[in-house]
Amino acid sequence: MISESVIEGRRFGLKAGRVEADDIDAAALQAEVLAGGWDWIVLRLPCGRERCIEALRPLGLEPQQTDTLMTWSIALAECAVKMPTGLQLDIAGPDDAPAIQALVQQVFQRYPNHYTANPLLDPRLALEGYVEWALSHIGHPQRLCWVVRAEEGIAALSCSQHDDGGTAIGVLHGVHPAHAGRGLYRGLIEASLAHYRDAGCTRFRIATQAGNHTVQNLWARLGLRIESSRSTVHLMPLLGRVLAQPGQPLGQGDALQALLDFDTAFAPLPALRRSLYRANALGLADAARVRALHWPCLQGRLRQLSLLTDAADRPLAWLHSDLLAASA
Repeated sequence: MISESVIEGRRFGLKAGRVEADDIDAAALQAEVLAGGWDWIVLRLPCGRERCIEALRPLGLEPQQTDTLMTWSIALAECAVKMPTGLQLDIAGPDDAPAIQALVQQVFQRYPNHYTANPLLDPRLALEGYVEWALSHIGHPQRLCWVVRAEEGIAALSCSQHDDGGTAIGVLHGVHPAHAGRGLYRGLIEASLAHYRDAGCTRFRIATQAGNHTVQNLWARLGLRIESSRSTVHLMPLLGRVLAQPGQPLGQGDALQALLDFDTAFAPLPALRRSLYRANALGLADAARVRALHWPCLQGRLRQLSLLTDAADRPLAWLHSDLLAASA
């Protein structure tokens, strides 16, 4: 069910995975998360599956709704736009990388997305991801990176790609604030539509967050229509990170009480929220181990995860606790 997202995992220092599905079996997903020691899962489901998402909460996966992805598309045979005249588009080369990096950092610094909506992820790393994403389109046989040049650097950027099935995808578009309001964004989209239609592609697809109204209104005027809407949900079990911490063997006694005592001793702070979850039957207390991890949140808080495992390091139970970081 979970496919590993190596690039995202490397960027944020987590074992990251993605799930794209029309429905999920919550218990099966929990079992896969526990068995794989996943830290972070990006789950996308069709809008209207909120009951399915909420079924994850009592299993300790704590879903965070981070955005709604709206996908628009058009059959290119029905597209009547022409390549804009007067718009000079250059194919970016390796020498343009510094200017592209500067543009992306300027344009997407405050851009709302599912990464920045997650208080457990560093928003600076999300911005670096957009830079990496744009640069990956330079010199790639199935990707295209157009730039509009200005005296002071690059005024606008258009990244797109196509697959062997005839579908083209608008990936990343940005206009420097100093050049906004001149029709550059519209010109980039029109150029992409005309280019891929003339190249023999059959469909053009592009996506954004539901709240990005301005660009969606433009896409509608150009003939694109809504194809799908999907909820983006983050699961942050952080199991790989906590399993990497040194383990302490448990003595005799009740395993759950021992886990709670360990959690309290690890961070003797008033917990704003503390939730205990069980994964399996607790019959191995004498051979069990406990370990814990502090993970920084936004808004001056810490997420503490305390984990109880058996002798084979399989999770048996865990505690999610939110603490005030200022007191830690």
